[in-house]
Amino acid sequence: MTFWTLSAWESPEALRGFARSGAHAPTSRGLVPQMQDAKFVTWTAKSDDLPLGWAEAFRHLT
Repeated sequence: MTFWTLSAWESPEALRGFARSGAHAPTSRGLVPQMQDAKFVTWTAKSDDLPLGWAEAFRHLT
């Protein structure tokens, strides 16, 4: 099964803070076995470029 998500964050610290807090933290820890092959890609974008599109995201995956 494949899942995709695309989000924009103010900073890497903001993303890490979200991932480690609230309901997201225990959920993500529980999914570790299913995410062995997960791929995470980050890049910097200007606020004028938001919202990001999937075409742009796929360019960064390759």
